[in-house]
Amino acid sequence: SALTMACTLNCKNCNMFVPFYDKRVTYDLSQLKEDADVLFSYVDYVFCYTLLGGEPFLYKQIGSFIKYLAERYGEKFCTIKIITNGTVLPDSDVIELLRKYHVWVSISDYTDCVPYSGRIEEICKLFDDEGIDYTLFKQKNWLAFGFPTVPANFDKAACASHMRECSPIFHGYNDRKIFYCHVAWSAQKIGKYVLQDKDFVDLERLSFQDRHRIAEHCLGEVQDGYVSFCRVCGGCGRDNKNSVIAGEQLIRDGK
Repeated sequence: SALTMACTLNCKNCNMFVPFYDKRVTYDLSQLKEDADVLFSYVDYVFCYTLLGGEPFLYKQIGSFIKYLAERYGEKFCTIKIITNGTVLPDSDVIELLRKYHVWVSISDYTDCVPYSGRIEEICKLFDDEGIDYTLFKQKNWLAFGFPTVPANFDKAACASHMRECSPIFHGYNDRKIFYCHVAWSAQKIGKYVLQDKDFVDLERLSFQDRHRIAEHCLGEVQDGYVSFCRVCGGCGRDNKNSVIAGEQLIRDGK
């Protein structure tokens, strides 16, 4: 689930299209809780419940949401994971909850491009001192999606194999909809793409008897063999040869 599209960085090739939001989405805690309630009324178990941004540690109520997930649905997932760029130090209350509920923090290090190595060292030391489970990934290159500035243009015949090459390692969940590709959710949120019904499973319209459609969708069993966003997105697969520097910042208005 994406908590907020607010971010401390403005990455030119952000795979959640953060720089392209006119008004960055931030969810109310009550909406996130209701979304979780709906999800777990259909789904028995997920391996990892990941909290995304933007920068999730900018979300002021992240601790309250972690506590809600862990105490209400702790038996329905293996772990909670947070993906952060390492620029924001969680406060002591959040640290306590990360430790208490064994939250796994994945830190993406863009310091080859953005000068914040001191903050990365600071957050790693904090997690080491506090016994927080974390991994640090040095990000040097990304595969550029092209969208929205230079969208791809795959023909229908190529889209199914293109989607199989991409094969995202996790799926998205926001607005009570499960997305094979969370990037498609963000593309719609920035107002640059209109999703089709086949791009997601709407839990508000799904009967309990048809909940097998959730697993089918996550396995890529969709109409025409691909989600529509595949036509305009370069994706993360081996067929994307467009490599760019990770974390390169988008400069606007001379700043």
